[in-house]
Amino acid sequence: MDKFGVRLPIGPPKLIKSSMSSLRKNIEALMLAGALAIGFLLFAVVLGIIAPARGAILFDAKQFVYLLLVVALVTILQIIISIWFGRTHKEDVTWLIVSTFKNSTLSSVIAMSIFGSQALLGSVAYIIIGNLVLIPISIFSKAKA
Repeated sequence: MDKFGVRLPIGPPKLIKSSMSSLRKNIEALMLAGALAIGFLLFAVVLGIIAPARGAILFDAKQFVYLLLVVALVTILQIIISIWFGRTHKEDVTWLIVSTFKNSTLSSVIAMSIFGSQALLGSVAYIIIGNLVLIPISIFSKAKA
């Protein structure tokens, strides 16, 4: 009777603990797979937006460089505002990512469907600069973590 009295309170917590650790490993694997899938889908969306504008970019490369400079200034302003509104470094990065990707895909699709590929130049410039800005931010975030 003492054996069962001692084992009953200890047995279920050990069983729960072992099942929780395997569940945690499965969740981590799913999160990694989800991150890879999101990265692939984001790449496909960016490629789908840039591809129709290729001809317009090559036709007037000087105008596209001017657009890149204007978008770079707007992105610097976004970084300053995200740092101003964010209370922590994590919030700074979150504000920047949300402001970068919030409506860029929707605006690109609407511009392409209504005005044609020439209207995509601004969206393409914004996507290129936004993704280039996120590279050092992700490296800096990993260094801080």
